[in-house]
Amino acid sequence: MATLKLTLTDVSAHLEVPLAQLDALAARLGCAVKTSSREVTLLADDVNCALTFDRVDALLLLREARVIDDENGLFAVNVLGRLLSIFEGDLEAAVVTTPANLYPTLLSVQSGESSHPLFATIMPALTPVLSDAEVERVERLLDEASAAWAQWQRSKDPSSPSPRSSG
Repeated sequence: MATLKLTLTDVSAHLEVPLAQLDALAARLGCAVKTSSREVTLLADDVNCALTFDRVDALLLLREARVIDDENGLFAVNVLGRLLSIFEGDLEAAVVTTPANLYPTLLSVQSGESSHPLFATIMPALTPVLSDAEVERVERLLDEASAAWAQWQRSKDPSSPSPRSSG
């Protein structure tokens, strides 16, 4: 199977990222950061993909999203998509793929949400990771539900003694 190459054209976006979170975000997204006094650029390993932000006080405002020949759409989804989801950004762009027409040609993200198949697979996965206490609670609830289900199944088994007939 051929490798997918994804390009976004005619990009119009609104995305605000807190400057204080830049270093942690870049590390988490696997991007290099290039800074100057006026702008910040998040760069992928691939030089054809970058997000350039203008510095405005404590915020970074997305000025340019360059996604050209993005292999398997990794930068578009894992960097741009994650930032749009986390910070509830907006984006309108044309999608061009090689091989052609693998995705719908219009990508729309509103308030960090999209039904476009390219982003729809990543957006739900962006919710924060559960804490250890939350994981324990979920596991406990699943165990309780499983035990209740097993008990209900036993009560439906005609060969098991009915609690009502024991008297």
